[in-house]
Amino acid sequence: MLKPKSPQESFYGSYLYDRIVPVDHLLRKINQVVDFSFTGQILKDKYNPDIGRPAEDPEFMLRLCLLQYIYGDSDRQVVENARLNLAYKYFLGLAVDAEVPDYTTVSYFRVQRLGEEKFRLVLEQIVGQCIDKGLEKGNRQIIDSTSVIANITPSSLTGLVRKCRENVLKTIEKQDTRIAKRLGLRELANAENVKFASTEEGLRKEVEAAGMLLDRVTKELKRKRIKPTEELKKDLGLLEKAVADREKGAKDKLLSPVDPDARRGKKASTTWSGYKAHIVMEEETGIITGVETTPANETDGSQLKPLLEEQEKAHSLQPKEVTADKAYDWGENLESLANHNTIANIVLSQLVNHRNAGY
Repeated sequence: MLKPKSPQESFYGSYLYDRIVPVDHLLRKINQVVDFSFTGQILKDKYNPDIGRPAEDPEFMLRLCLLQYIYGDSDRQVVENARLNLAYKYFLGLAVDAEVPDYTTVSYFRVQRLGEEKFRLVLEQIVGQCIDKGLEKGNRQIIDSTSVIANITPSSLTGLVRKCRENVLKTIEKQDTRIAKRLGLRELANAENVKFASTEEGLRKEVEAAGMLLDRVTKELKRKRIKPTEELKKDLGLLEKAVADREKGAKDKLLSPVDPDARRGKKASTTWSGYKAHIVMEEETGIITGVETTPANETDGSQLKPLLEEQEKAHSLQPKEVTADKAYDWGENLESLANHNTIANIVLSQLVNHRNAGY
C-alpha cells in the first residue's frame, strides 16, 4: 500500500515557492516538460495494495532519485536537502513544513522497486515526452561511454581466490557444519596468518587449496551429502573462474565475488574497476535517448548498433548524423549507418582501418 501524497498547499500556500524558486530554475523547467505521473503504473507490480506498511509514493521517490542524480547527492544528502531546500521541496510536491522519509528508503527504492528493467521503461517515457514536445528531433546525436566504478574493495590475486574459497565453505556450512569444517573451513580462518617466502608461492598454495576443495566438493555432491543449491553452484562457478583466471593469457578476469560482473576497464590513460555506461544523446539539447551498461572491458564499438536499434524500436528515432570517437570506427558500424542514410562523423582509427575497406 502507498502513503497518501503530501498536499503541496500548506499554511503558507505556494507563496514561498513563488518567491524563492525562480521561474527559470532548472527544476521548474523540468516540471513544465515532463509529467511523472506514469511512474505509478510502471511500478504497480512492485507494491502490494493490501499487505505491509504504507510505502512512499513511487512518483515522489523517482523525483527524489532524479534530484540525487542532477545534484550529485548521496542518499543521506538528498534527503537532508529535501528537508531544508525549498527548490527540492517544490520539485517533490511537498508542503513547506512536510517531513521527508529516512535516507534508507532511497537505496531500497532504487534497487528493489526500480531496478534496471523499470529504469529503462522510465527513460523511454521521459524521452517520448521530450520528442512530443519537440525537444528531441534526432538531427545529430553523439555516442560515447563513461566509466562506472564498482563498489568493491580491490584485493590481491591470492586474496581473491581465498575469498571465493571462503564463500564456498560458508555456503556449505549452512547445510552441514561438520562437512564444512572437514573441507577446510577451520583452517581457512588461519590462512591469512600463514607466511610464504614470496607472493608467487602464496598464490600457488592458494590455487592448489582451491583445486583440492573443488574436487572434494564434487565428491560430496555425487554422494548427495550436500545439495547443489543455486547459491552453492554460483560460489563454485566463481571459485573455478578465479582459479582459471590465474592462468597465463587469461582474459575477462574476475575482480570480486561481491560484484562478479565487474571488470577492469581502460580508456586512454585511465583505468578503473567496474562498468561502462554507453550513451546516445542529442547533441543540441544533451537529452539522453538510450543507455546500455556493460562490464568495463567491453569495447565501445560493439554498442553503437544496439544503442541505435534500441531507440529506433522505442521511439522510431533514427539520427541524420552520428558523432563518435575512433573507438566506434568499425566496418559494420559504418555499414549500418550507411544503410540508414546516416552521416557518420567518426574519427578514423589506424588500428581498425583494415576492417573498414570500402567505407
